[in-house]
Amino acid sequence: SLREYFSKFGEITEVMVMKDPTTRRSRGFGFVTFADPSSVDKVLAQGSHELDGKKIDPKVAFPRRAHPKMVTRTKKIFVGGLSAPTTLEDVKNYFEQFGPIEDAMLMFDKQTNRHR
Repeated sequence: SLREYFSKFGEITEVMVMKDPTTRRSRGFGFVTFADPSSVDKVLAQGSHELDGKKIDPKVAFPRRAHPKMVTRTKKIFVGGLSAPTTLEDVKNYFEQFGPIEDAMLMFDKQTNRHR
């Protein structure tokens, strides 16, 4: 029923219901993995969810050992290995092919006055 319910938000690659190892009964939670991360946004955008006559509370899943603030999705990327003559405009012009750019910067070394 978990797969059936959440499949209306997008293609699902994996469904896992967590069970007690001794009793083999459901522990009352599980994980749904979507093929496309935007499906998670669709789930979260819908106010309330009900499954098998029970109100459920879907949330973004984080890896067990990771700090949540470090794995939330971001719009920012780091680009390393730029050659010395590369300008900020060069970087913007290249990445605009992937979508609009909100902000871009090159970090400068104060001693050499060249970007790092």
